[in-house]
Amino acid sequence: MAKIIDEEYWDNYKEPTRMSKFFEKLLKKPEDKHLLYTIAIGIAIYVNVYFLITLTTEDFLKSPFSLNTTFGQLNLEFAFTDLLANIILDEWTSLGIQRVIFATCANFLIIASYILILVSLLLLIARRLKGKLQKFGLRMIFLPVIAGIFNSIGNILLLVMLINASSISLIIPLITSISGIIKYGFIIASIVFFIAEIILYALLYIKEHR
Repeated sequence: MAKIIDEEYWDNYKEPTRMSKFFEKLLKKPEDKHLLYTIAIGIAIYVNVYFLITLTTEDFLKSPFSLNTTFGQLNLEFAFTDLLANIILDEWTSLGIQRVIFATCANFLIIASYILILVSLLLLIARRLKGKLQKFGLRMIFLPVIAGIFNSIGNILLLVMLINASSISLIIPLITSISGIIKYGFIIASIVFFIAEIILYALLYIKEHR
């Protein structure tokens, strides 16, 4: 018997793109348990590196028993102008600058850890949504990745300022600060979307189990 051709289906049929195939794979791999392991590892890295940076750098910069400065690493990241950047670096002296160089390099581990955590969380909850909500949720996994890219750009520019403290370009502090704002914007967006997706999933679950 001849097969019935679904004309409406074929009229709306679209060849799967590389991106759609990528998202289809993400629905299955890595497994949920591996994502949970990744989250645990990411949290462990984040917490340990954060305390390492705090103890070796931030406390050293602001402690009355060491440099006792008024500026921390974030102040340099959001200096915006070469004038303020120079004031901060002068106050830190070479001792403080060496500590901040170490902290900035260690911060790349922080970047990797929060990308792992947020991408895994967003993927876990997106798998539990349906239809367009799921498609939207899968695309949100790129938010922490973009945050990490801008964070890395900011870190590289911070290192440029720290290594060349005597001759800071006018544009570098501005680009560093803008990168920092964008970074935090995407991190906050990732967290907001994750919370929103949890609420949507909870509502769908309640609706289906009434």
